[in-house]
Amino acid sequence: MKANETYRKKMAVVVRRNVHAFSQFQVSASEQLDTAKTWSELLCGTIPENRLMEIWQSTFDNHKSDFPITAVGLKKTWELVCETEAAEKLKAEIREREVNPILICEKVESHFEGEFNGEKFTKADGSLVIALGFNEPEQVMPCEKCRPAAYAQFLERRKTKPIAAEIVDKILNPPRSEIQKLDAEIERLGKEARNGNGKSHKEWLKLIEKRADL
Repeated sequence: MKANETYRKKMAVVVRRNVHAFSQFQVSASEQLDTAKTWSELLCGTIPENRLMEIWQSTFDNHKSDFPITAVGLKKTWELVCETEAAEKLKAEIREREVNPILICEKVESHFEGEFNGEKFTKADGSLVIALGFNEPEQVMPCEKCRPAAYAQFLERRKTKPIAAEIVDKILNPPRSEIQKLDAEIERLGKEARNGNGKSHKEWLKLIEKRADL
């Protein structure tokens, strides 16, 4: 990857410090610039510019040899730093989960943020705004993922089955009007009549007459 000018300048400072740290005063300025250019091309896609000096210092602090630090040494230090930071991040997430599971909830983006019925909510409150059923007003309820105990209490107060199941039941079995029920019965009897059921044929005709009067 081709490094930009600012990256090469920062790397030139790293190389110069490396030369002085290991008393390589025989290395000319032009050689230092060549080294900085090469190291930049090798590392610009690996070590961020703003961490070059930090990584060189860490490499130097742990360097056990009298030989100068190399680009490979810087790369190895960066990889160790990345592993350490990833482990620390994981530990922090675990601690955060223990202290505040709401903020790392898998549904955090769905948590309500704003004002509802005069009360203000943030995503850290772990609440959802949902219509609990058809023809029912929206209301705030605890998120079942990160506040399971509060969610269970909420359901207990409503004396109902879980919201998701309730909604699915109503979608799959919506309430039907009397006309819809009559039409369904006409369709059912019509199928039986076409299959030769005389009784169903008579009932079918009666219902057709009833439907015509509606």
